[in-house]
Amino acid sequence: MKKKIITSLEQFIEQVLSINSNAMFGDSEVGKVLVVMNEDGTLKVNEKNEIEIVGMFPDSLLFRGQNDNYPLIPKLGRTKQNIYFERVEQKLISEIKRRGDKLVKKSEFDDWELLVYVQHFGLATRLLDWTTNPLIALWFSCQDVTEKKNAYVYVLKYSDNSLLDTSKIKSPFTIENTEIYKPNLNNERIIAQNGWFTAHSLKNDKNKFIALEEEPRFKDKIWLIEIPAKHKGEILAKLDILGINHEVIYPGIEGACKYVNWTNEI
Repeated sequence: MKKKIITSLEQFIEQVLSINSNAMFGDSEVGKVLVVMNEDGTLKVNEKNEIEIVGMFPDSLLFRGQNDNYPLIPKLGRTKQNIYFERVEQKLISEIKRRGDKLVKKSEFDDWELLVYVQHFGLATRLLDWTTNPLIALWFSCQDVTEKKNAYVYVLKYSDNSLLDTSKIKSPFTIENTEIYKPNLNNERIIAQNGWFTAHSLKNDKNKFIALEEEPRFKDKIWLIEIPAKHKGEILAKLDILGINHEVIYPGIEGACKYVNWTNEI
């Protein structure tokens, strides 16, 4: 996994802005070219012997902040590796439907939307959080200023043709491969955090969640930005000036209380 070390908010912004323009990590690919194929599988060329190009799938970026450099595995898979995760997840979802019916009407969400909803309130699922806003990812990574651990922001490159199609894959329990999931905006937190997910599959020979950086489809599309621990406090202060803080990340009274604690160094 390619890595960059930055020491300030300004450096971080510069690096993010340069990812697709001048290949921050030494990779100049900015998208996938779509070409026209003949029926026999060969490339179609025009009268000038030029390959016919339909267009491009531009690559876009997702970001994930972590307070440690642990594997990119969803919360459900960070426990014991010898339990049957899918059965546990189905049990958790069934229990949430039973207990939370007054808050979550069964007819309101499909299983994908329900996973998104409960994920943001702490339930262990097969979803791993990402965001389209790099500053939000940086904020999450730098949260624990008391720990003398470095902070980490992962960058994931994706194309529109790699997105999960929930009209075809209607249940999380039937997903064959780990996919990128662009969710419906069904709660305040996912809106505030510009939330996306990777939806992880158990359909592999190990019958367990595989870290995203080890997945053949994704391992070459992930990069890492590392922030030394001593710079986290200064970065959080600057992010607050830009409007990235508890009160914005967690809409409502919870975020307001956390923000007041933070500003008063409690």
